Amino acid sequence: MTNEYYKQKDLVKESLSIVSTATAKDNEIEVVLDDECKFEYRHLIGCSLHFRQVLINIASNAIKYNKPGGYIKHTIREKVIDSSTVEITVTTKDSGIGMSPEFLKKVFEPF
Repeated sequence: MTNEYYKQKDLVKESLSIVSTATAKDNEIEVVLDDECKFEYRHLIGCSLHFRQVLINIASNAIKYNKPGGYIKHTIREKVIDSSTVEITVTTKDSGIGMSPEFLKKVFEPF
């Protein structure tokens, strides 16, 4: 992601706020960083551009497919696996229309 640890938390917050401020549906939007989130890692394997794109796409869809006056909640959690591995989980929950059972069967298939 980046070799400057302070930018990791900013990457998540900025990515979600870009879309959050663009909503025109009067949705309540909340971003929650779990108390365990430190994002104090000098070296993470990944691409900050693609990570940002995924976050923005998920947040955009939460707004696009939500009802007027609905809610969107993004929760970021961090779990230390061992001395060289950390797992960062971003969960988005909203009051939108959801996904059909048919789509859920193929949601993670490559396209």
